[in-house]
This record gives sequence, structure tokens and C-alpha cells, in this order.
Amino acid sequence: MSRVSLRRFALVAVVVTAVLAIGVSAFASASPDGLEWALRDGCTSQAGELRGTCPAQHEREHALGEFALDGTGLAAGVGTALVLLLVWGGVALMRGRGARE
Repeated sequence: MSRVSLRRFALVAVVVTAVLAIGVSAFASASPDGLEWALRDGCTSQAGELRGTCPAQHEREHALGEFALDGTGLAAGVGTALVLLLVWGGVALMRGRGARE
């Protein structure tokens, strides 16, 4: 495989991965999952405030707010980009070791 076609393949793979990650995240459930349910077990919600004894009473708003993590593909996009960068870095390290040996 030539260097140009390898770069083209990598670029297409990154774009397809990003589109899938951001697009599929739109279908994520808005209902609490098992972890959220377990954290709220033992509490009741009254007027948006948790009452009782559950770990969720100590939750705080995320520093980025709901914009970055709720209802947008930003979290999925950032997570996908980080994974792709880690994979790319790992491949670069392995390629570098192979060249030295």
C-alpha cells in the first residue's frame, strides 16, 4: 500500500469513526442507567431535590455544564478523538521500536 493511499485510508477512517460516534450518541438513552439508579437508591426526589440517604445527594454540576455532556455529540467526539490519538501514538511507538531493532 503506497504512502498516499495509506494516508487517504487513515483520513477516511477517522472521518467515518467521528461521524458514527457523534451520530450514534444522539440515540443514547436519556433514562438513568444501572449506575445512576444505584446512586439514587434510597432517596426520593421532591421539587428536583434529593431527600434521603443516597450517594447521589453529593453530586455537583460538571465544570463544563450540561452543554458539553448532555444532548450533544461533543463528549462522543472528544472521546473518539482521544482514543484515535492513543491508538495512533501506540502504533507510532511500535513502529519506532521495530525500526531500531
